[in-house]
Amino acid sequence: MGRHLKTGLNHKPWVFKLAPYPDELLSSFLIRTAHAHGVSPHRFCRAFIPGVQIWTRDIDVSAAESTLSHIATQTGLSAASLREMTLPPMISGVDAPPRYRSSIGWINAIGIYHRVRTRFGLQYCPHCLATEPAFLRSWRLSFVVACAKHGCYLLDRCMSCQRPIAQHRQGFDITKCYHCGASLSRVVSGPSMLDVGLNHALEVQHIFQNWAARTAVAIGDITATREQFFAGAMLIMQVMKEKMRSHAQLRAGNWCDSESSMQLRFAKRMTRTQLCSDVYQIVAEWPVNFLHFASASGMTQAAFNHHGGVPFWLGSVVAQLPARLRPRHTVSLREVTRQIQSIEAFGGEQCRARRAQALIKAAAARI
Repeated sequence: MGRHLKTGLNHKPWVFKLAPYPDELLSSFLIRTAHAHGVSPHRFCRAFIPGVQIWTRDIDVSAAESTLSHIATQTGLSAASLREMTLPPMISGVDAPPRYRSSIGWINAIGIYHRVRTRFGLQYCPHCLATEPAFLRSWRLSFVVACAKHGCYLLDRCMSCQRPIAQHRQGFDITKCYHCGASLSRVVSGPSMLDVGLNHALEVQHIFQNWAARTAVAIGDITATREQFFAGAMLIMQVMKEKMRSHAQLRAGNWCDSESSMQLRFAKRMTRTQLCSDVYQIVAEWPVNFLHFASASGMTQAAFNHHGGVPFWLGSVVAQLPARLRPRHTVSLREVTRQIQSIEAFGGEQCRARRAQALIKAAAARI
C-alpha cells in the first residue's frame, strides 16, 4: 500500500485526523498519523509533506513555519498549536524569535545521522508508553529525568539491546524496539519513591519545570523572561563546570570527570541532575550564593564575556566580579640568584641599587 502511495495526494486533507496527546511531540504525532494511514512515517511524509526533510532532521527542534502551516491545512489543527508541539517554545516562549540558540542547550541531543539516531536524547517512561503510545515533549528536556506520575526514572534506550530510541523506525508499534523488537513498555524494576536519589531528582526537575511553565521568572529582586532566565542559567552552568574542573573542593558527590566537558544535552542522567541541582543552589539565594561561589572559584567577568550574550539579570551581578584574574608570576630562587650574580658581575656605580630593586621585585612576586 505504502509503496504505491501517490504524491498527488499531498494537497488533500489527511483521511485520518488524530488528536494529539497532551504534551506529545510533533514527530510522535506524525508517526501515529502515518500508521493510521497504513504506511511508514518516511513514505507518509514523502507523499504528504514533499520536499521537506523530516526524519533526517530534528523536526521537534527545527520545524519551519511553512512546514507547520502545511501540516495545519491537512490536520485541521492551527499552526500555533503545532508549534506548541515542538521543543523551543518550552524554553524560549511562543513570542521568541524563530532562532532557538538559547533553548537548544536544554534539549537532549538525539544524534541524527541520516535517519539513524546515535545519541540517547529521547527518553521515555515505560508505564506511560504502555497506556498512551506516544512520546512526550518533556522527555526531551535535559532537566527532566524521571516520571513524577509513576515515580520512576525515565529510560533512554532499549533495555534489551541498548540501542537509542528511533521512534520513526519502530514499525507500526512504537512500543517495540526497532532493532531487536523488545518491548519498550515492559516495566523494569528500579528505584522506588523511597529512593533518596530519585526523590532529589524529582525535586530538582519540578523546580525547573515550574520555571519553564512561566513566562517570567523572578531571580532575587529581578524579573526576567523565561528565555532570558534559561539563557543565563546555561551560562552559569558552563562557567561553573569550567571552575569545578580546576577546583576539586567545589565538586559535588556525583561529579563525573569524563562528562565534565560535555554539553548538558549530551550528558547522562545523573550528571544532568547534579548540574541542574548546582545551578538551582546558586540561583536560589540570588545573588548571595552566586557571589560566594564566584569568590571561591575565582570567577571573572572575562569568563562570562568569553561565552557572549550575558542576559541583563546575570550581567548586572557579573559586573561586580573582577574583570580578570591578575596573572600570578612566581620567581624561583634559582632565577633570583642568577639575576643577582649577573648584576654583581656587571658591577658599576648602580650595582647596589639594581641589586636591591631586583630583590624587592622578586619578593613581591613571591608574596
